[in-house]
Amino acid sequence: MEWFILQKLSALLSYTLKTHVAEIGLLIFNCSDLSELLANQLSDKAEVLDYSRNKFTTLPIISESKECPDKHKCTTTNSTYHCRLDISFSRNQISNFTEESLRAVSCLRTLDLSFNELTADAFNANTFQSGVYYLQRLILNNNPIGRLPGNVITQPFMPYLRELDLSHCHLEDLSNKRQNQLTYMPENIFGDLVSLKVLLLSDNKIQGFHEGAFYRYSSLEILDLRNNQLTSVPYTALDKLTKLQSLDLSQNPIRQVTRGPITSGVQTLALDNIPDLAELGPYSLASFTGLVSLSVSGNKALQAIHPKFLGDNPATLKHVRLENNKLSTLGSDALPWKQLTGLKLGGNPWYCDNQLGWMIKAL
Repeated sequence: MEWFILQKLSALLSYTLKTHVAEIGLLIFNCSDLSELLANQLSDKAEVLDYSRNKFTTLPIISESKECPDKHKCTTTNSTYHCRLDISFSRNQISNFTEESLRAVSCLRTLDLSFNELTADAFNANTFQSGVYYLQRLILNNNPIGRLPGNVITQPFMPYLRELDLSHCHLEDLSNKRQNQLTYMPENIFGDLVSLKVLLLSDNKIQGFHEGAFYRYSSLEILDLRNNQLTSVPYTALDKLTKLQSLDLSQNPIRQVTRGPITSGVQTLALDNIPDLAELGPYSLASFTGLVSLSVSGNKALQAIHPKFLGDNPATLKHVRLENNKLSTLGSDALPWKQLTGLKLGGNPWYCDNQLGWMIKAL
């Protein structure tokens, strides 16, 4: 009886899946041991192509749906059109692709090539000149890229790009000079991406930014720089990011945080798990005048926080995490205690004497 029920359930799920795929235009071939794409696999109604977890070594040529008009305006919504919108070849063995791979597609929104074997040699000036004009999300994380030629990702070819994921790509240098034969990402590499809102660069070996890495009128809102080789806050590059709201500098070898130009737009700042950060001195974070959420946690060497480390406490600050550091005391003026709605102080070796007596009343 159980076998019969499972068989019926399996058949029902299979039928439901096929119906669902037809309705919303999904074409899923993940985990299918495919190494080449057959033309008859591509339904004209398939808008989402999932070829993740296969054995492709080259990004194949993707044909456009016959139901995607040549002059279709990709920024508008029309249920009668079916264009290739989202393509994933994540977790294959892709090491190269050409401008022909995407030349035929018209309205592509998401391209996921994460967890492949793409290196810098796979990219050239023509790589993204076709098929990606309307691209909004480009996901390249976990590829051994190392460096990118400066003209690979430029605004004339991807003016709508909103999210770029280059995390865990072995990137080493974003400055304008080669040092010790480090791989090189040149000036203005992100300068023309005026629509970019999310940039993920975590888990690389980035040591610094050229001051012109970002466009002056950049729309960037989220910048993730976790687990790189930054030794200081890259204020000169951040100065161009007037719309930046979230910045994560965790797990970098930063020894000292110094005051820089006013960065009033940043609302969320993370300085977690920084092994050599021993102190936050006076005005060290005073540049971040618009903070709403601050996380300084897991810093095993952090023993002291100056009462004026934020300068004049931001009137916007609501959430603070100071967990799992080496703090034994904290000044009564260090934070605007009454306006906080979230506070975490656990995991510190607090020395409960008269100097911390104020905390009982404040909290």
